[in-house]
Amino acid sequence: MHDLVHDLARIIAGNELIVPDAWEKVTWSRPEKNYSQHMQLVNYQKQSKVLKEFPGKIRSLHFTECSNLQLQQKSFCKPKYLRVLDISGC
Repeated sequence: MHDLVHDLARIIAGNELIVPDAWEKVTWSRPEKNYSQHMQLVNYQKQSKVLKEFPGKIRSLHFTECSNLQLQQKSFCKPKYLRVLDISGC
């Protein structure tokens, strides 16, 4: 049931929610880079392209299971609308 609700929420959110896979190469499509408002990073253990440049209009950023993650200050320069930064999962 949980997976069904999760999948439904992702379909409804469309390009507004990004949940990139830590093990695959991430490429931003134009709608994701320009219009995404929410991002959840799960199981990131090292630096990646995702962590170097967040989308500019991102409003909420959640980290889950990211124990050894080191964030750079310049990663947060571009998102000027960031309202929620959840690093409790690190």
